[in-house]
Amino acid sequence: MSRYIKYIVVLILLSAGYKTKAQDIPQVWDLKTAIEYAKEKNISINTLKLSSQTAEQNLIASKAAVLPNLSGNVSQAITNYKSGLQNTSGFGLSSDMTLYNGSYLKNDIKSKNSVCKRQIYQ
Repeated sequence: MSRYIKYIVVLILLSAGYKTKAQDIPQVWDLKTAIEYAKEKNISINTLKLSSQTAEQNLIASKAAVLPNLSGNVSQAITNYKSGLQNTSGFGLSSDMTLYNGSYLKNDIKSKNSVCKRQIYQ
């Protein structure tokens, strides 16, 4: 058993000192590559992209709030009595729609739309 542990320890030590091939090759950067890399990895730029995508999704959600909702359910139960089995089924369908909410939905869409336009110019 201790021989196997020695082999495992030796393998771990050998693999810890192993370098990947990409680290051994020095990479020469020209100005264009450096700028592209900086644009790709810049946290501020990535944050702006994500906030723009979030604003678009919020606009889609506020537009969807105007539409009616429809939900349905189905249930089935089988009960075993001494006299035999009893089968019970249930079905349901419901829908709702906001008719008027003090112009909140319309103003919310306008607000989210202006936020989306603002995100484009940043």
